[in-house]
Amino acid sequence: MVKYLSEQWQAEVDKELRAHLSPEKMNNISSSMNNRYLNCPGGGSKFFFVSFVDGKVDKVLVGEGEGPKAEFYISVIMRFLRKSRVPSLALRRLLWAEC
Repeated sequence: MVKYLSEQWQAEVDKELRAHLSPEKMNNISSSMNNRYLNCPGGGSKFFFVSFVDGKVDKVLVGEGEGPKAEFYISVIMRFLRKSRVPSLALRRLLWAEC
């Protein structure tokens, strides 16, 4: 199994997005999104960033820290996720363990 937010995960996500999202399916948008995971176990933050130009996948990045500037941000404070009522306990455990 590929570890969430690892370089291998990044490569798989990049490959899948490019294979399944056509410019037409994406309505030829140009946009970017940065998912930030704050206060990860062991300290620090991680990110998952994706950008599109004219509907084509431009960049897929993961890494330590806050990540690149983006048009949209989703920030998750991990200590709150651990205590939240996320519908899937398995998802909550995965995010907590892998971040």
